Amino acid sequence: MLCGWQIWEWPNVMIEAEFHAIWQSPEGDWVDITPKQDEEQTILFAHTPKRP
Repeated sequence: MLCGWQIWEWPNVMIEAEFHAIWQSPEGDWVDITPKQDEEQTILFAHTPKRP
């Protein structure tokens, strides 16, 4: 598990950062396994390794 921030942008309205976790596969790929309401295929994730 990698912890960090999921960042959303609503153009000309706001930017929001939400604490989030993703899975790192044995091959090193980062995978977000959380289902998304609007079925987004890609998110902006900022890994924060020092945050427990």
